[in-house]
Amino acid sequence: MALYSLGTSHISLKHCELHTHDSWEIVLNVKGTGTALVGEKNYAFSPGTIMCIPPELPHMKTSENGFYDIYFHTDTLFFAMQSPSPSLQKAFPFILQDDTEQSFQSLLSIMLRLHYQAPDHEAVILSLHNAALQLLNLWAARDFIDPIVEYIQARLISSFTDPEINITSILLESGYSKDYIRRKFYREMGVTPNEYVTNLRINYAKQLLSQKKVLKLSVADVSAMCGYYDSGYFSRIFRKSTGVSPQNYVEVTVPAQRPLPDKSRLQEFGR
Repeated sequence: MALYSLGTSHISLKHCELHTHDSWEIVLNVKGTGTALVGEKNYAFSPGTIMCIPPELPHMKTSENGFYDIYFHTDTLFFAMQSPSPSLQKAFPFILQDDTEQSFQSLLSIMLRLHYQAPDHEAVILSLHNAALQLLNLWAARDFIDPIVEYIQARLISSFTDPEINITSILLESGYSKDYIRRKFYREMGVTPNEYVTNLRINYAKQLLSQKKVLKLSVADVSAMCGYYDSGYFSRIFRKSTGVSPQNYVEVTVPAQRPLPDKSRLQEFGR
């Protein structure tokens, strides 16, 4: 994937004239609100709005109080390539939204900083550019998640290894009652917040246990790293979820490593 240009607008900019590009333009609005005319349709933008504008499609932006955005130009988009209707790609932009963790903004900010620091960062910038496109591809393919639920999800992910995590407090950060937001989370995610945290912990435990010998971890170590003070309780939860104990997980699920070849046998074949 080619990266043609990378830049920003300034916050005092209130109007961007109608123009086109030969390549895809990806624009992340960082600050300000307003309206973007893309083709023949107006789109509202606010902080976190991502506009993926096809080549040759006229577009402009206006904002009463000014806006600040980060943009780059690229040759193609993964999800645009997979679109069943190439003609629609040329007529309409793809409108996405950055997540509550501002993951896309973080990637673009690093790209921008490296771009102006030194020219020898080109390889890293291109890697971040590809990662940004992959992230857009992932978001374009997913079902819409309510921003409030997405916020709760992000908070749980960042805190699940804390043995003193207070799920109720995290739910109340939404500004809604715990029962309402718990029901809303369940409708969106298919599990309760408590079950979601347990699933995160068990999946992390599987990852650690699969490397148990390399990392030289005991079951008590894994238990603590996954957010459980009591390794016995952890073992019961793990067995309930997987059907096997943590002690037996590696033997049951991870294939045995093949032994290294006998060097004397290799020498017979001139290797």
